[in-house]
Amino acid sequence: MPLAERLARRRAERDREETEALAAELKARADRAFAVLTHIATHGHDDGSEPCVSPDPAP
Repeated sequence: MPLAERLARRRAERDREETEALAAELKARADRAFAVLTHIATHGHDDGSEPCVSPDPAP
C-alpha cells in the first residue's frame, strides 16, 4: 500500500474518531439540558414558582 494511501486512511480514521467524540459530547450536553428543562417544567424553578406543566396530565 502506498504511503499516501496509508496516510489518507489514517487521517480519515482520525477525523471519524474526532467526529464521533464531538457527537458524543454534544449528545451528553443535549441530554443534560433536556433533563434540566424537564425538571423545571415539572417541578418549577428554584425560586418557588409554580411548575410550567402538570406532573400528571389529564387524559
